[in-house]
Amino acid sequence: MRMVILGANGQVGAEVSLLLAQSPELEVRAVSRTRGGSAFLRYSGLPVLHGDIADPARAAAMMEGANVVASFALAIGTPAVSIAKNAEIIERIFRHAPPDAVIVFFSTIAVYDRKDGSGVFRSPYEQSKLKTEKLALKLAAAAKRTLYILRLGHVAGDLQGINSIWLGEIKSGTVRLPDPERASNVTHTAAIAEALLAIAQGRAGPPGLYDLVNSPQWTWREIYEHEASKLGAPFVFESAGAAGRPGLAARTLGRLRQTAVALRGVAAQPKVRQILERGLALLPVAFNEGAKAKYSVNRMRGEIAALNPPVEITNSAALWAGLPVKLLPGVRTTREALALPEFQLGDPVGPRWPADLP
Repeated sequence: MRMVILGANGQVGAEVSLLLAQSPELEVRAVSRTRGGSAFLRYSGLPVLHGDIADPARAAAMMEGANVVASFALAIGTPAVSIAKNAEIIERIFRHAPPDAVIVFFSTIAVYDRKDGSGVFRSPYEQSKLKTEKLALKLAAAAKRTLYILRLGHVAGDLQGINSIWLGEIKSGTVRLPDPERASNVTHTAAIAEALLAIAQGRAGPPGLYDLVNSPQWTWREIYEHEASKLGAPFVFESAGAAGRPGLAARTLGRLRQTAVALRGVAAQPKVRQILERGLALLPVAFNEGAKAKYSVNRMRGEIAALNPPVEITNSAALWAGLPVKLLPGVRTTREALALPEFQLGDPVGPRWPADLP
């Protein structure tokens, strides 16, 4: 079976490509827009197909003969540009992929309402993913194509940055978490590879939208114990305060505080401050004295709080409440996937610096 992986040069796409390339059942065609972006994959022995999926002259050739087209591709730029380019990518996939190819689009659980109260609006990245999801569903329905949308959690793996954070905490001997027993939203790269393999083999559940986190969800204790077992290093958990999903009042207050911080940042700009000071001079003396007193009190509170800083949580992913998830049926558990020999990153998958794919 031929699997075309778009965006294979990204951090997640690269590791998943290397894992799947070791499966005897798959012919993995990793796609990178540039040779510079594909250098790591080629050094690791994986031949790469170069080209821009948004180029209609190359799109059909890049996906020729594919049984599965998996897209990790992500266009960047200004919010408007990235949304338009990501929409163009998914349109090209539907237009030029073989008619019977299964299309897999990787999204993110960040499109859900934030559970930690830290966000008022979706980021441009989250907006782009959500808009592309909706477009993909629309195109799939119109063309009667098979589509899976897999929303990734915090991706972990040997080549992922989040693992270095966990390993650093474990080596220090102390791991600070709000609640070690809380369900995490972590997705190991082996779980992603297993999901794609299950889809290619036809044993996954029906097409649709799923949350791709470890199956079943791992607690944060299980995450750290798994990493510690690879190091053979002992560690202890230290509570950093419970942080569950805030209620509506708390979320509203958090958003108001966030807005106030933003407004203070604007007011601190020299030109804006001059205008405000001139405006204050026109107001009654009592108002000016009250404003000055409030400013002094807030400043002193900040200085006092700085003397006793809160316990820092290095792993910000642990601040997310565990989401109720819709898992992809038909996949092996994440522990089973992690134990598979073909999902181990070891020696190069082939001779280093292979010739490019045509």
